[in-house]
Amino acid sequence: MIKPLFKEIKEFRDKIQSQDLIYVSRCLGIEVFNKGREIFRFGDYGDKLYIILKGRVSINLPNKEKKALK
Repeated sequence: MIKPLFKEIKEFRDKIQSQDLIYVSRCLGIEVFNKGREIFRFGDYGDKLYIILKGRVSINLPNKEKKALK
């Protein structure tokens, strides 16, 4: 299910060989999040790559003016 998605992403298709895509896809896990759930915050340590299979996500960046007031 995931391997065909990787082939659609230029960065994966052009730089990762097919047998490596199979290995990577076997290492992936599935996470399900309820609507409105915060997945991570700006500045968090990045230790995952999220691929959205179904649904939508919004990204809220901190307001520079509010940050300066703190």
